[in-house]
This record gives sequence, structure tokens and C-alpha cells, in this order.
Amino acid sequence: MDKLRFLVYDSGVGGLNVFARLFCAFPCCDFYYVSDSVNCPYGLKTEKELKSIAVEVLCRSCAGSYDGVILACNTLSTTVLSYLKRRLTRPVFGVLPPCALKGETLLLCTPRSAKSAYIKKLSLRYKVVEQDDLAKVVEDNIFDLDHVVPDLCAEGEFDNIVLGCTHYIYLSGRFMAAFPRAEIYDGTEGLLARLGRFIEKSEYSVTTFCTPPKVGLDNFIGKDKYRNYGVFCKYFPKLTQTFYKITDKS
Repeated sequence: MDKLRFLVYDSGVGGLNVFARLFCAFPCCDFYYVSDSVNCPYGLKTEKELKSIAVEVLCRSCAGSYDGVILACNTLSTTVLSYLKRRLTRPVFGVLPPCALKGETLLLCTPRSAKSAYIKKLSLRYKVVEQDDLAKVVEDNIFDLDHVVPDLCAEGEFDNIVLGCTHYIYLSGRFMAAFPRAEIYDGTEGLLARLGRFIEKSEYSVTTFCTPPKVGLDNFIGKDKYRNYGVFCKYFPKLTQTFYKITDKS
């Protein structure tokens, strides 16, 4: 059976969290990962810069040869998702913070995401706190995060914590410890739901039995493939959906 093929794109290693979830959720699809270490992190870039960078990366990665493109980066998704949907000939999906959470909600995101229309709308109901360099700290220390402690700079009690950057997911345990009564969200479940609806409408059956996927080096492309594969092997050696306790009810 032919498989749908998707290109998963992030600035660095943060999107590997999404990449792993995709393989678990859709074993009858193939996913390929590309990142952009030259320009990482994206959170301090301008919208114009991100448009130019994203188009260049996707063109270099032959995005048109895939059945769809997945932006496993909140900064790209909140800032240039609509633009890329217009520019590309293939469907584009993004990972976005859930927008209908009830109770006191703290949203942590990059400065560029905070300036987006999507986050500005959420800021009317959520407390938004920008993290200037947390994504870069995670990226640079990905093989040893024990000493990385996020500076939350947020007072009060919260019912929900939204991790508005896929790099932050690696520190989910720290956020759980800092906010023990809060639910932790990252938006991936919303992406899985949207992609699932697209796959169901495709010409390929996704109900046919598929062997549980094994991610190999061939699933990584671009100049960062060896590093990304190494990070994936470190954090997701068994490729299960229980690699971190994050929920998303959006």
C-alpha cells in the first residue's frame, strides 16, 4: 500500500516532539524531518525574515514532492502559516496553542509568536509571557538539560499552562513541578486532529494494518539529519505515545 508522505519542519530539535507523536498516531504514513540550525532560533526573527527563511528551507527540501507539510514550530505556525498555505501547492498544517481553555491560563511563547495576531487574540483571555532565549538554551543544551531551569517570571495560580514552543516540551517536567495543580498543554493534539481529518479524506486507506513504525536515519533530511537523529534516539528510543505526560483537550 502506498503511504502518504509528510515533511515535518522546525527551526531545530523542538519539533521532534511533534514528529514522534505523528509517527505514533499515523503508522500508515511516512514522516520526514528537516530543521534549520543556521537560523535557529526563530523566536527573535521578524515576520518578513521568517517568510523568506521558510520558503527557502521548504524549496530546498523539495516540499512539493510530499503530500503535505507540517510546521512543527509554534513561531512559524502563529506567524506565517496562512502565508505558506497560499504559497505552497501542498496542504500545510501547523501546531498552535489551544484557544478554548477554561480557567486561569498561562501561555509561554517566543517574542515573535507573542506579536502574532493569533497570540494577541489569546492574550485577551490568557496571561502571555515571552521567553526571550529559552528555545535557544534548549537547542544548545539538548543532550544535557539537567541544569536548564526556565525563568517563568509569572505570579499567581494557574489552571492551565500552555507551552507555546515545541522546544519547551522537553522541560515539561519542570513546568509540572512549578505548577503542580495546572494541566499542561502544547497544541499537538489539535494538530493530530486536523491532520487526521485530512488523512481520512485522502485516497489512501489508513485503516489497513501497518507494522508499528521504526524511525531511522532515512526519516531525517538536510544538513542537521545526524544531530536530529541522535536527539531522537536519546529522547524517543521506544517511539511510544507515553514519552511525556502532556494533554490537549482543544
